[in-house]
Amino acid sequence: MSIRKPSALRATQQTLAAFSPLTVANCELWLDASDSSSVTLTSSAVSQWNDLSGNNRHATQGTANNRPAYSATVNGRNVITFDGTNDSLISGLASSVITGYATLFCVARPSSSWATSTANFKTPLMARNSDGSSAWGICLYNDAGVGTGRLSLTHQWRGAGYNNAAGSVVATGVFQLFSAVISATGTDRRVSGSSSNYPATLTAGTGGASNRYLTVGEDPTQSRYWTDYVAEVLAYSRALTAAEVLSIESYLIAKWGISRQ
Repeated sequence: MSIRKPSALRATQQTLAAFSPLTVANCELWLDASDSSSVTLTSSAVSQWNDLSGNNRHATQGTANNRPAYSATVNGRNVITFDGTNDSLISGLASSVITGYATLFCVARPSSSWATSTANFKTPLMARNSDGSSAWGICLYNDAGVGTGRLSLTHQWRGAGYNNAAGSVVATGVFQLFSAVISATGTDRRVSGSSSNYPATLTAGTGGASNRYLTVGEDPTQSRYWTDYVAEVLAYSRALTAAEVLSIESYLIAKWGISRQ
């Protein structure tokens, strides 16, 4: 006698089996914590997180005390845990690779401790030089205007910060998908499929020298560290189409058991 799987489970498995982020062109970085073979542990902490894009832009941490943990699971899959104090992994994706625009995805959980935090910024994914002029990435902004226990999704691009422009509302203590589709006409900031576009004229180009590397768990030079889980990161060197964004979001939401907003 065969046992039929629930339809929702079958649909999830079919979504995951039928799609790879590499089918979307210009993938520059892919970090997936659920693939244990891509994670190197040194003294039980993550010293390297391998890039699955084929570009070998692995995320590493040479300082033992600054390495995140690899001891938790979400939706039956391994995740990486950052302590909010000094943990980070520096990828090999430099600003010079992004010669036009970009699309970023980050599956992560903001700490519930931020509900009453006075810290303004938390960044799961950021590249920045010492003066901030070539910053780009995804960050959360704790704005009193969105209420206690919630943050707004914002972004940095080529040193231009859109921190006070209300983005999609982010709840703390909940596993979510953060996306930013950056194009010449603005940024579509997205939380688990919910869009909050910020129209602006954004500049293409490399935004400075080549040594601005995309970092997981820290806003470089600003000492703003991520607290809690990061599960998957994808970076593309162009603004993806709406259909491409939907395909990747559907894949990540199904994979990590995220509630679509």
